[in-house]
Amino acid sequence: MVDVIVVSSSSDKLRPSIIDAAGADVKNEYENEIEKDKNIQFLVTSSGNLNCKKIFFLRWTPNSDETILRQTIEEVVTNSIQQARNSNFKTIAFPAIGCGLHGCSIDFVSNAMLTTARNQLLLLDIELEVLFIILRDRRKVYNKFVEQHKIIQKSNDSFWYAIEKAKMTAAEYQLPDTWQNKTKDSDQMLYRLKRSSTEYVSCLKQFKLTEVTVSRIERIQNKRCFIQYRAHQIDFKKRLKTNSEKVLFHGCADTAAKSIVERGFDRGYAGTVSVLIGKSTKGNSEMNVCPIGYDSTTNGSNIYVVYHDAQTLAEYLITHKDNNF
Repeated sequence: MVDVIVVSSSSDKLRPSIIDAAGADVKNEYENEIEKDKNIQFLVTSSGNLNCKKIFFLRWTPNSDETILRQTIEEVVTNSIQQARNSNFKTIAFPAIGCGLHGCSIDFVSNAMLTTARNQLLLLDIELEVLFIILRDRRKVYNKFVEQHKIIQKSNDSFWYAIEKAKMTAAEYQLPDTWQNKTKDSDQMLYRLKRSSTEYVSCLKQFKLTEVTVSRIERIQNKRCFIQYRAHQIDFKKRLKTNSEKVLFHGCADTAAKSIVERGFDRGYAGTVSVLIGKSTKGNSEMNVCPIGYDSTTNGSNIYVVYHDAQTLAEYLITHKDNNF
């Protein structure tokens, strides 16, 4: 049994076939969600009669521009894998999107899907079995996926070479100058700042909340999260030709601090974070995934939402007390 089956909700062939096989309950779930929001990008239903735990329906549209096409394929794979990770699933099955009626290049699609899946597993450092389901009569599609898989397997499996788009040099992934004990093999991730330090004063100035009293500020030093974020940062700069990073704040209870430090900013917790906004568009509370062609959504003012965990880096943990209580 596979945990998750991914379906392109834009496919007039695959979508109705999956829904029909899953049964009436899944059909009702799907139609109810579509009725609420006809433009929904990411929809999760129960499995119904299918031998899985959940079905992910993602809106996907092909494009004649290969740059946009690759980006949309990457978003489907990335969003699905991250949602599977967040739900603690262990297996996920993808269709060969675009290789049927849409007539997309099989070489292109297989490379984009396999490379993105591989990079996501390395970036997120998770054990997730990724499967690609291809119909028996699509022998050409099957052969191309096998061929691309062999090519990717031959490449260096180390993290630095897996992130093909980033191509990070030693200088690019150098840890921040402010970090302590960078050369030591230490499990310590929190470092309390001195009130008299420039770093403390600078962080406090950005905080700007006058109705609270700050008791301490701690620097978060999570090497794995920093490297993941840095890879995305380099990619964004190359793609957008500008620095889209913003320093934002997000409140949380003290019980979430341990998760912030050890796992990074996983959207369920918070702290002081650097955020890669990228190309942003107006969003709303109903959106589960970022619209295709964009990297984040915003309210048009001071609120931003990103949909990939590695677009955020928790940098400081600020502990404060509300003066009104």
